[in-house]
Amino acid sequence: LGYYIMPLIMLILGRIFFGEKLNRIQIVSVLICFAGVLNLLVFFGSLPWIALSLSLLFGFYGVIRKFVPADPIAGLFVECLLLSPVAFGYLVWLNASGTMAFTNLGIGHDALLVSLGAVTTIPLVLFAFAARNMKFSALGLMQYLNPTIQFFVAVLLLGETFTQAHMITYALVWIGLGIFTWDNLRTARQLRRKS
Repeated sequence: LGYYIMPLIMLILGRIFFGEKLNRIQIVSVLICFAGVLNLLVFFGSLPWIALSLSLLFGFYGVIRKFVPADPIAGLFVECLLLSPVAFGYLVWLNASGTMAFTNLGIGHDALLVSLGAVTTIPLVLFAFAARNMKFSALGLMQYLNPTIQFFVAVLLLGETFTQAHMITYALVWIGLGIFTWDNLRTARQLRRKS
């Protein structure tokens, strides 16, 4: 759910910090997406504090990345450097408590865990690059791609339950995204014709 709240948070932050404006069609598309997310909130029956916290933190991370004049790779390197002592301390604690998987489950697992570094780093570098070069509101709506792909993997490959509430939410989000994308393409065509 946090992945569906995050784009809406990013749209709000784009308006607050960068003065980005949405036209009427884009506002309608965002409201449709919001209705989808609201449907899922009602379905769960309570305020999802973890999802809201993650959405706000990642949204503000994007704002900071847009303001910081560092290239994506150098910026991510500095972030990792600053967080390394905390991560190292956590690994020491896991090892002391006997719950660390690394080095305890065999070389195959260790290789998979190490390869996850690239799987995590590449999207973060691409996000940092996009945050500096795109409208923040458009970047926010693109964040719906990740949970949508996760949805297809979960339902089609892993056999997760797909309720009517999920169907309504996904339909509304996809309709809203379709309208937003159509409007962006239409606007880009009009700008090309003028130039």
